[in-house]
Amino acid sequence: MLLLKRNQRSQLKASSLLLLVTLLLTSSGLVASDLLPEAPKFEGPLSMDNFPKSGDAPENAFYDSGNYGLGFIGTLPFPAKSEQYYNLMDFWGAGFNFPVFSHADDNDFLAWVVDGRYVQGETVSAFEITSLPEVGYEVNAFTVLEMQADTGWMKLQFKLQNENPWRNVWTNSRYLKQSKTPLGFMSWGELLKRESIFFRTPKKEGYSLKSTPNKDSSTLALIKGDSDAYTINVQEIKADWMKIHYYIPACGTCLETICDTKNMITGWVRWRQEGIGPRLWFHSRGC
Repeated sequence: MLLLKRNQRSQLKASSLLLLVTLLLTSSGLVASDLLPEAPKFEGPLSMDNFPKSGDAPENAFYDSGNYGLGFIGTLPFPAKSEQYYNLMDFWGAGFNFPVFSHADDNDFLAWVVDGRYVQGETVSAFEITSLPEVGYEVNAFTVLEMQADTGWMKLQFKLQNENPWRNVWTNSRYLKQSKTPLGFMSWGELLKRESIFFRTPKKEGYSLKSTPNKDSSTLALIKGDSDAYTINVQEIKADWMKIHYYIPACGTCLETICDTKNMITGWVRWRQEGIGPRLWFHSRGC
């Protein structure tokens, strides 16, 4: 009985202490984010000389991850018109300054992302640039695997230099907005709407172009071959389905030809898949 009472007293003290801390934080206007360790400071961003040259890496280097997720975080509005956007070509991550967490919780602080560096404790690492998708001409961004729309938490994917395993960490939209270079989320669908696109992995039997956004609807055509064989322009997106103009043979600006509607079929394709993300992609470096 005495032991039970001691345990009860200990629990009561712990509860009282927790309540006191909560009241102090509330009365002072502090939240968990105010208690983060101070962000480290550096003289400037890492030069691209510290990375494998993005221009020397294949456009699809990050395809190896298998999962593109939901979209990416980068400078917003996108494409940005400011000097900061163009700085990314020579100084990747310039002005990026936000904390990351082991879980979707402000109390689980893990590291800082600062000017192209990953800073965990006293260890400063560079990102493996080829693990970050190109969302513009040699401009890379963090892949967002998961997102909690109601809370703003996002799960990011990347590799660090000289490491093989992928890292998954969390950050929140409110931290991204507070970054020296304001950052935000864009879905792959919004990005792909801007581009001529193609299927990431050609299939011998081809991809079905459907009459309606339904797998059981009639098939209008089979999309075969690589990106040089055809041209796809996005017209509309409904959930996992995308309405497209499909031209064969390929046409457009890169080929210095005008796309003729006589060679066009309008239909629907399944553009994304769980565990994979978008099934289609674009040439981030143009023609």
